[in-house]
Amino acid sequence: MCDTKGNWILGFNRFLGVCSVLEAKLWGIFEGLSLLLKQGFDRF
Repeated sequence: MCDTKGNWILGFNRFLGVCSVLEAKLWGIFEGLSLLLKQGFDRF
């Protein structure tokens, strides 16, 4: 994840097994937003 200036904030990974590119992208969006909320970021 990067802030509005392009500075790295945090990263994550997840094993998805066999899935489509679309599923992987959607999981990335979901996990990324969930992680940001858990870290206390409330404005995206």
